[in-house]
This record gives sequence, structure tokens and C-alpha cells, in this order.
Amino acid sequence: MYLLSVLVIVLLIHFGNSAGDFPLVELYSSPQFSRSLKTQSNPRSLELGNRCAELPELSDASLEVLFEKNCYVDKTDYLYKMVKETQIFWFLARPRRFGKTLLIDTMEAFFKGEAGLFEDTNIYRRHIKTFLWIIKYRRGWPKHPVVRLDFSLIEATSFSKFYRGLLALLQRRAKRHDNNLDTKQSVGIVLCDLIEQLEQKYGKKVVILIDEYDSPYTTILSANKDEASQVLETLQDFFKILKGMYKSIRFCFTTGITRLALSDFFSGANAAEDISMNPDFAGIVGFNETELTNYFGRFIERVAERKGNTSKEILDEMKKWYDGFQFTIKYEPLYNPISVIEYLRSDGVSIDSYSGTGGSSQSFDQELKQFPREAFELLLRCYFEDGADQSYVKIEDDGDELEEIPELCLEKEELAGKFNFDEQKNPTALVVFLYRSGFLSIRSYDNTTSRYILNITNLELRTNLAGRLTYTFTGMSTMEMVSYGTEMVQHLAKHKWQSFIDTLKAHLRGIPYNFITHQRIQIEVLFQISFYETLKRCTLKSVSWTMPVRAYSSGRGQSDIVMTIGDTVYIFELKMDDNLENSLYECKEKYLPAFLHGSAENVACFAMKFHRTGDVSSFGVAIFSRTGKLHTEVGKIKLPTSFNKTEAQAIAHLVNKFRENHAHSTIQPDKLLEFFQQIACEQVTAMKLVDKFTNDKLTFCLLLDEIRKALPRSYDNLKGVIHRLLSQLKFSPKTK
Repeated sequence: MYLLSVLVIVLLIHFGNSAGDFPLVELYSSPQFSRSLKTQSNPRSLELGNRCAELPELSDASLEVLFEKNCYVDKTDYLYKMVKETQIFWFLARPRRFGKTLLIDTMEAFFKGEAGLFEDTNIYRRHIKTFLWIIKYRRGWPKHPVVRLDFSLIEATSFSKFYRGLLALLQRRAKRHDNNLDTKQSVGIVLCDLIEQLEQKYGKKVVILIDEYDSPYTTILSANKDEASQVLETLQDFFKILKGMYKSIRFCFTTGITRLALSDFFSGANAAEDISMNPDFAGIVGFNETELTNYFGRFIERVAERKGNTSKEILDEMKKWYDGFQFTIKYEPLYNPISVIEYLRSDGVSIDSYSGTGGSSQSFDQELKQFPREAFELLLRCYFEDGADQSYVKIEDDGDELEEIPELCLEKEELAGKFNFDEQKNPTALVVFLYRSGFLSIRSYDNTTSRYILNITNLELRTNLAGRLTYTFTGMSTMEMVSYGTEMVQHLAKHKWQSFIDTLKAHLRGIPYNFITHQRIQIEVLFQISFYETLKRCTLKSVSWTMPVRAYSSGRGQSDIVMTIGDTVYIFELKMDDNLENSLYECKEKYLPAFLHGSAENVACFAMKFHRTGDVSSFGVAIFSRTGKLHTEVGKIKLPTSFNKTEAQAIAHLVNKFRENHAHSTIQPDKLLEFFQQIACEQVTAMKLVDKFTNDKLTFCLLLDEIRKALPRSYDNLKGVIHRLLSQLKFSPKTK
């Protein structure tokens, strides 16, 4: 009976194992393993583990070091799922610096038979350390010759350098096995020779691991499109020949940022399996929340202790900045590993953009410039509060409104299909490019339309993208913006108002605000964003700033930009010169109260108006004490705090004229002048003063409207105040 049992098992192994190296037993499909994938994210309670003993230096984060420090986040379940299949060719697209190289490291060690590394991993505990495995591989772990090719190491400033570099890379890999190749032959022949030599030498099929295969193409594309086409043709031939060698290949895994037009590689017999959007491989790279807390819990606690926060607060901050990557329909948001490690290594001293996800190639900037309208919409998305499932709020002002930005929706074929930069001429190309680069992630799936809904991934990428988009519109380097921003802040700190304006003019004068649209409100928004992006690059430590989210939506009580310099809070209100409102009064009326009686000694309202060309046409500054007392006022834009005799007479004349046509009106000229002075100076909302002033708001609005229309241009400050009052009272001449 014992011999019969052994014989049955041996027969099962011999005839049933179509994968070649691994047992037929479907442990991957067991309830235990299925549950582990389904419950990886969204833990019900915050449970912090301490598996990782010491955070690694990213410059030396080799596989061996990570295992030694217990910091290797186990992804070997995904590896087993692939290697047990008969499928040979696999492809994964993920953003740069997201863990693809470490995945290649894992595969290389596995196929080289470095069994000792894997003793504490899922692939060993659940799949390899089994009765069947022990019987079949009692003589040792199976080993294969491995050819690892990192295409990002190939210099690709020209086609000839790329071609020579690829041949040299293949030759170096051959020499690692004491072989030699004839590099005078074509790349295809050299590749075939390498695979055949290794198979003959070791008597085993070869494993091919290719990292960043698209790097040479995207590098050269920005410099020379013709030579980029030659690179693409070479890549097409390379992978076509590689697929043709399938009988000599045990396993081939290729990574990159995007899927290029390699039709022969992704179609036909033995086509590569693209797992980029396969829900079963959603978490193959990156950290889900359970992995983050299980492995790095001690470091989250350390950051919390040093910052005086709870662990949950730190995790919420990390989630806001570094979580949110989602590449499949399965809900499993992922953290960027590089960002997480760097943030924890800094002890949370600075929440910052660490990863470099999205890349730095010039092709990115070229894509943005091809589609300025879509790029501008993306810039607006960068200033949403959380970016999740929201459209930009409409702005209504004198019949002018900022159109809602439509949802970013694409079909799977558009997201997962081939992408040829040189051939894409429609805005969809920009969305796909940003998705592949990591800036956009899947937020939901619409079953009705069979389309994926995308949005900006997280705050780290939002900040990164906003800066790059601003560069697209301004053409200024980061160093130039740092210089301008720092100089402007220094002028503000010394109350050199005109110097500040002159520096701002020099910076903004060349920005083509109207190259996207002639719609005033959009140009106004772009000016505000450009101003903010410049100021925030100031390197002075005494400065802090915010750009309140949804800064442009009406009725939200938020100013455009708030900056703190020393003991003074600056509230900026920026408007185009054809905007009728008195922005200084708006700042005082709407935003100032929130900053009074706080830690700042002074609160300054800074109003600016500008032309479509970006030139500042006028400004005004009103500085209040922390108790709300006005003690400094400079500039052309002013609060209507007092009226000279001529102005008072003009207003009195208009009031009396109005009363002649409206006999029921009881409004007296002196009372109206007093009202205007009160709303400018007293710390009480204008609406409360209106309630005290009159019960007949319609007649009051009619009077204000006639005064606004009749006053000459020299009364712009008062006209702006009246305009805002009428807006607050929801008065429209069309509906009177």
C-alpha cells in the first residue's frame, strides 16, 4: 500500500505538472490564500506590527539586506501564481520607482535557487515545503540560468548609442557565464546565441528578466523622433525574436512604465500576458495598508512620538500623501514604497515629495504642451481638497463661469492598450500617459458605460504635478521660481510694497495667460495659481503659506492665498482688472475675521488687479492689528473708510435723486455715508449692518445699483464695495 501511494504521487507529478518545475497542487486557490488577498487592505482597527527591525538605506536596499533586516515585504505569493503556470512571457507596467526592480531581484534569486533567502516567505511556507515538493526535489532546489537586462542602464541619447549599448549589455551577461558573443552580428542573432549557449551549458531552460524596457525609447523621444522610431523598431524585433525562442525559455518577465506598440510580443501564439490591470496581481508591487502597518509599525509609532501625534494621525497623514495608487478594478489602494521609507527615515520631520514617481523625461513636458486645455484642467484638479470623485466647482460672476471639469473616464482598452507617443494626437493620450506615470489612478468603475474613472493619485503626486504644470505654462525652471519667490517674500517682510510688485511683474509678465482661453475667470485662476506656485518656492524658514482648497468657489469663505511671514499673516486677493469687486474690501469683509485674535500680531489684506497679459495694474494693502484695528493702508486700491466733501456731495445727490423717483424710500444721505464707513471699518459683517439699516432690502438694492452705475471711474473702490454688497444680497437688475 505504501509503495502504491508513492507510485500514484510520482505519476501525478510526472504527468500532471505541465508547468515544468512546480507541483500541480493548487495551494494558490486554497481558501486560506484567497482570504489573505481579499483582506490585505482596510484593516478594521489600527494594529501595528514590528516585523522590520531597521529601516534600510535605499541606496543599499538589496534583497539580502532587506531579508536580513526583516524588511522584505513578502510578495512571493504572486511569484508562485506565475511560475506554476505554463505561461512563459509576462509583462507588468507600473510607475517608475514603485518596486519593480525589487520584484525582479526576487525573481532572479528564486530562479537561481537561493533557497535560504525564501525560508520565511509565503512561497516556501505554503507551496514549496510540501510533501510533493520534497519528493520531486529531494536532491535540491531547481536552478536556471538567469539573464537580467536593465534597459535603463543603456545610454540612449542617439539610436547608434542605444544599439551599441544593447549589444554591450548582452555581451556582459554572456561573460558572467564565461561565454562570449559575436557582437558584430545583429541584436537578434546575438540574443539567440546567448539563450542557446546558456541552455546548452546548463542543460536547463533560460530565465529572462527585463527591467524598464521602454526607458531608451522615452529617453530619445524628446530629442529626436526619427531616431526614436528606430529604437522602437529595434525593440519590436528584439521581443519578436525573444518570443520565437520560447522553447528555450522557462520564464520571461518584462517591466516598464507603459506598453509600447510591440504587436508581435502581445499577440499571437505564446503572447505575453499583461498583468498590469489584472485584479489577481493588484498588489504585486507597492504596499497596501496592512503590509505598511505590519512591517513598519514601530517606525510609525516613533514618528508619532516625536511629532506629538497619535499613530493613527501619522498614518492618516501618510495615507493622504503617499497612498491611493490603484491600477485594477479591485479596490486595493497602494502606498509608494520609496515615499514611505523616506518619510519614516526622516522621522516625519518633513512631509514631502520623495518618490520621483512620474519621471523627469522631457517627453512629459511635450505631452502637456500638446494639449494646453487639458493640462489646464489638470492644474485645476491639483487644488481640490482630496481629488476623490469630484468635479471642479462652477464659478458664477457677472454671468462668467468656470466650466465644470468632466470626469476622467477611459475604457480598459485605452488604459491597457499599446501606447505609441509619436502617433498619439488626441487628448486621451495625455490621460493615458499620466495614468501610466502614476499621476492618475483608478477611483471607480462604471458598469453602465464599462469605463474606468480616474483622478489624481495623492497629495505627493498632486504637488508634483502642480509644479510641473506650472512650469509648462510659465517656462520657468524651479531655480528661477525659487529666486523670484524668495526675493518677493523678502520685500514683503520689509514692507517694500512697490519692490514686491515690481519683482512680481518681472516674473509674471511673460506668462501667456490667454493662450488657453480668453475667458476671464480661467485667466484669473491661472494667475492665482502661478502666483502661489512662485511664492511657495521661497526658501526662507520664517515663511509658511497655504492655498486654501477650492479657493475660487463662491460662498466658501476662503481667500486665494494665505502666507505667514514672521508675526504677520498676509491674505492675498487676486483679480483681473475687469472684475468689478473691491478685493480689499472683500478680504476685510469675508476673510479677515478668521485671523483676528490669533497668534499673529498683524493681519494684512493684500489686493491686486492684473491685465490679461499678466501685468499688475493696481494693488492695495490694508494692515490690521490682531484686534482688528486698521493702522496702515497703502496703494491705489483702498477701503472706503472716509469721503471728502466732493464725494459726499456726489453720493448725497444720487440718494436725493433716487428718493424723487421712489417716494416710499426713507434712506437719508448722511445715513448711507455712515453705513459705507461702518462696513469698511467695523468688525461686523455687512449683512448684519444691512439688517439694522433697512427692512426694505429691495429698495435698498435698487438705490445701490443706481449709485454704482452713476458714479464715475474715479470711484472704483466704492463701486467695487457696492458690487460685492449686491452680490451678497443676491440682487440682479434682471430680476428686480
